[in-house]
Amino acid sequence: MTQSRKKILVTGATGLLGNNIARKALELGLDLVTLSRSPKSHLSLRDVESQHIQADVTDDALEKLLQDSQIDCVIHSAAKIHIGWKQLSDSLSVNESGTRRIVEWARKRQTRVVHVSTVNCLPLPTPGNLLDESGTGGLQTPSSYVVSKQAAQRVCDEAIERGDDCFAVYPGFMLGPYDWQLSSGKMILALQKFRPWAPAGGCSVCDPRDVASAILKIAVDGAPARHYILAGENITYLELWTQIAKQLSTRPPVIAMRKPARVIGKLLADISNACRKTESEFNSAAIEMAQQFHHYDSSRAHRDLQYASRSYLESLTDAVQWLREQGKLGPQKQANKKPLPTTS
Repeated sequence: MTQSRKKILVTGATGLLGNNIARKALELGLDLVTLSRSPKSHLSLRDVESQHIQADVTDDALEKLLQDSQIDCVIHSAAKIHIGWKQLSDSLSVNESGTRRIVEWARKRQTRVVHVSTVNCLPLPTPGNLLDESGTGGLQTPSSYVVSKQAAQRVCDEAIERGDDCFAVYPGFMLGPYDWQLSSGKMILALQKFRPWAPAGGCSVCDPRDVASAILKIAVDGAPARHYILAGENITYLELWTQIAKQLSTRPPVIAMRKPARVIGKLLADISNACRKTESEFNSAAIEMAQQFHHYDSSRAHRDLQYASRSYLESLTDAVQWLREQGKLGPQKQANKKPLPTTS
């Protein structure tokens, strides 16, 4: 990465990836502008030296708020994440309309954009197979998150097609520190209690620190291609949940959820949500998505960006440790193990 002092704008700077991007940008000596709905006093930003803009990406005054900043690149990581059937209108407002505002502002300023998409915008691999940026496959579960992020990706693709200086990256399932808004951290917290079944699908676990490094390389230096998968180790949820349980010293799940349990779970989730004003995170869309295999190939990013995702066990350990340091997890339990016999 070149050492020219450039100014980077990071939207969604209080989120898991956005906050890691902001911190990595400062490590690299870049000038930083952060944008989020939260004030600079937010815990995630208190030790992040930046020019902060408190605004929503859907704000009509966004262009005016940004007009005095000489930005070299916008890294657009702000997004609404709700994996469910409801909240589609709000999701489209943030993910599609917000992306359009950022892209249009950047086009007028001839400023580079790195749009943070998701592997959930890509075709769905079949079990046992990996897909790269050119792969074809099945359809993702059309939750509000997937539909709205796919709409945002189309905005990005339109900009690329008309020749804008625009890139798209597709992170996998991110585990790591600085999860202030509890993204993947919700899964860790949920597994403090014994769960006999794990979802039957799988994910590609990557670290937001490694994803941030690859994104910042594009932001500063550009890249040969316009689309990059930034995934990691392709594992099953049963394997992931088992390792999380070990980190928490709780009982691991014993089996992947079979079809009868999935059907009953989706039915119970739909009944529960029918009685609620707002859809909970336990819903049939989330259950259905968790049965799919989101396994992807990051070879292009390895080749072009020197992207390398560390072991998911290291990422998980750091994520759990960070949650403990923030008081979101109880103190580490002592594993009930017999001492190893000594040898003479």
